Amino acid sequence: QAGRIKILAIAAKQRLKTLPDVPTVAEAGGPAGLEVDSWLALMAPRATPPEVVRRINAEVNRQLADPEVIEQLQKLGFEAAPGTPEQFAEVIRADAKKYGELVRRTGATADYEPKPAPRRASRSTPTPARSSAP
Repeated sequence: QAGRIKILAIAAKQRLKTLPDVPTVAEAGGPAGLEVDSWLALMAPRATPPEVVRRINAEVNRQLADPEVIEQLQKLGFEAAPGTPEQFAEVIRADAKKYGELVRRTGATADYEPKPAPRRASRSTPTPARSSAP
């Protein structure tokens, strides 16, 4: 928006509301189907009671409908997408299928090896006492 970078296209199904003048890859003449969706989600453990999930979902959707929340998300480059847990489960299934097929077709592999997390003292480890003696 400041004119320092020219965005040629976005890899999405449709144009972003935050960048309405930027075409999708397909609109720009790129390969059909080049769409990479990203999302952020609030998830709960599998054993969470359904009524708790429904209550959380209703509150999140209420917040995502708030004009101030929408504006703040847009400033960060996000678009609110309220929905149901069932709708989101379908998004996850579709992504798994799409990217699974891509990996099989291309033979892609991952060479990434995560670094081990730093060890933390367990809660049962006593903290050394500090002496006030000289």
